[in-house]
Amino acid sequence: MKKRVLNIGTFLVLILIGVALSSKAQIYAPERNWSDTTRYTKLGVKQDSIFVFFSSSNKLRAQFSDGSKSTYVWKKYDETTYPVSARFKLVAGATDSVLTNIARGGYRVWVTRQSDDSTQVYTCWLMVDEVLLDTINVFNGCDYLELKTITSPTALGINNNNLFSYWDITSPGHTKIPNFSRDYFKNLTWQASSPEVSIPIDASLILTISNPAPLFDSKYSIQIQNPFGRILTSETNILPSRTTVATFKVYAEIDGVWVDESSLSSREAPLKLKLESQAQNADSIYWRIIDAEKFLNNQRDSIVWLDSSLFSDRIESYPTPTKMLPGTYTILHIAEKTISGCRDTMKITVKVDSSKFNVGTIPNVFSPNGDKQNQYFKFILNDSTDISSVKSFKIAILSRQGQLIYEYSGKNPKEWEGWDGKIKGTSKDAPEGIFYYIIEAVGWDGRKFQRGKFRGFLYLYRGK
Repeated sequence: MKKRVLNIGTFLVLILIGVALSSKAQIYAPERNWSDTTRYTKLGVKQDSIFVFFSSSNKLRAQFSDGSKSTYVWKKYDETTYPVSARFKLVAGATDSVLTNIARGGYRVWVTRQSDDSTQVYTCWLMVDEVLLDTINVFNGCDYLELKTITSPTALGINNNNLFSYWDITSPGHTKIPNFSRDYFKNLTWQASSPEVSIPIDASLILTISNPAPLFDSKYSIQIQNPFGRILTSETNILPSRTTVATFKVYAEIDGVWVDESSLSSREAPLKLKLESQAQNADSIYWRIIDAEKFLNNQRDSIVWLDSSLFSDRIESYPTPTKMLPGTYTILHIAEKTISGCRDTMKITVKVDSSKFNVGTIPNVFSPNGDKQNQYFKFILNDSTDISSVKSFKIAILSRQGQLIYEYSGKNPKEWEGWDGKIKGTSKDAPEGIFYYIIEAVGWDGRKFQRGKFRGFLYLYRGK
């Protein structure tokens, strides 16, 4: 009797573990954990079965399509053999309908019905998923936290060796289809037990948290859902936060009110500052104010002021105003967590204006006649920077004959209320007419304002 040879593949689309195969499929894996069908690229061919077991205790069983008594010849795919047509190699001693505890790979069975020697051929791919998450290696530093998930086999080995791949036996060269190996770690999630810790959205098997490293103690866990629906998890112990972040605010006192320094358009000497630490995860804080020009020239006295405290004692500091003279300064704030030895530094630059005395602020006439207008001879400030950073100030007013009529000295010309037209030391009005003024001032930067335009005539007018 002539033999009839049928090359029959199975086309299976199974989503849930434990769903039975179609009654037309004649190669079974009853204890499989997951199954699917191949994605051979040649159009019109029947696809073969893929069986995935989560342990090496696996079993394949073959049967003739009508259940007749048969003989069996098993072969295993060997991708190292050329030509590719000879890659299915005989499995020695496998003559039963069942193969047990077999290695991953492709299997083909020839089932011959004893009654008429009719033969049917079935092919499947068997994969064993025994991947383990061995541990999470931890690097917990001042600058970053790195968690490296160690798997067995290694993730690199899974990808490079294509442990969950199969071969397209319908293509001329039997190309490899690595879908499952490539996507094995695609669906993973990291979680932190502390809600204050933010996990990067691009986290992979290696999780790195930096800029800054975590500021809160936390456990970390990873969950991987592989392409076969298997869940792998691993978790660290509680990892102490080691890092610290130095942040601070700077305020300048303007007319008795603390103003955010960043909003100031000018800064007048001596600059009175309040430094307020907003450091995170720190127990000790330090302040340094450096004269930028001296520092650039490597001068030893470039540090003009410093301070330190425990964060629990105070977070505010007040630099000595007389240290903040005209110039450019770098304010450094250093935060430290003593137990870890980690430090962080934040710095900002503050420029204190050079001294200025705008002669345009000096009027040449006033009228102290009781009409409440122009009652004082005083500076007319159109802008807060017309007079700035002045350390000392004197003004003298003389008659045309050189007799001293009025004088004043003080630290800040902006605080001078002006001359009300009275003769010094009396309540007697000075006569109407021309008077002579002399102004002398010295800036905090040592600049002197005198002579020239700082001497001149003014007219006292009492008419109404």
